Amino acid sequence: MSRNGTFAIAFHTLFVAFMLAPLVVVMWMSLTPSNLLSLPTTSFSLRWFWAILRHSQFIDAFWFSILLGVLSASLAMMLAVPAALALARYRFPGRDAFVALFLSPLIIPHVVLGVAFLRFFTQIGMTGTFIGLLGAHVLVIFPYGLRLVLAALTTSDPAIERAAISLGASQWTVFRRVLFPLMIPGVAGGWVISFIQSFDEVTMTVFVDSVLDDAAGAHVPLHRGIDRSAGGLGLDRRHSPHLPAHGHRGPHLRAGPYPGRQGLNARPAHPDLPRIGQCKRSL
Repeated sequence: MSRNGTFAIAFHTLFVAFMLAPLVVVMWMSLTPSNLLSLPTTSFSLRWFWAILRHSQFIDAFWFSILLGVLSASLAMMLAVPAALALARYRFPGRDAFVALFLSPLIIPHVVLGVAFLRFFTQIGMTGTFIGLLGAHVLVIFPYGLRLVLAALTTSDPAIERAAISLGASQWTVFRRVLFPLMIPGVAGGWVISFIQSFDEVTMTVFVDSVLDDAAGAHVPLHRGIDRSAGGLGLDRRHSPHLPAHGHRGPHLRAGPYPGRQGLNARPAHPDLPRIGQCKRSL
């Protein structure tokens, strides 16, 4: 058996260091007490980790993301197992077309999927529903579970199933006692990867989740914000008391006729307050 040379070992070491360096820097910065991203640091603190516990919206967003990921991964695997059985054990017209269809979310940009989901849900009246968000996540993560279950079935010997049938076992008994134990590695791995993909999905969720209320919209804050709590995870602008919500303006100003000219055309909410342009002219 040949051994890796010095060049191969050095290359792999640099590759692993390159991949892990951003994670190490983020974790290092999360242990600093400063509000600025500066290295090196002279002290360490758990300030940003404690900040998570002080934000109830962040905790709610975390549990909402967990719930959505668990439900999405479970439903995706419930669909992936029978689909993989049909594709791996049977030959029928259009089989390759079905494989390409089921795996197509892997190659379609999630921005395109998000726009398509938003348009589709608007047409059928499911805009802003949790069921719509759940269905979109299931469709996006379904190919990951399907691929792993297909791999597990491909490596298993169909003769074992035929031997069980020849001994008098029913189709359900063959699936429960023979086939499913062989699929467990693929099912478990597919569920974990599907959960991770759902938990980390933000591009498509921004479109589907953009019109949900604050309770369901809590999935987005895990990916968007400016706080460095827990290594860079932030709060949604809609929930943070320090940032105005998207599209909201100050309590005293209303936008003028053109968004690009809000500075001089902004009108005060109170009639006794002069316009900004009038103040400039009076000076």
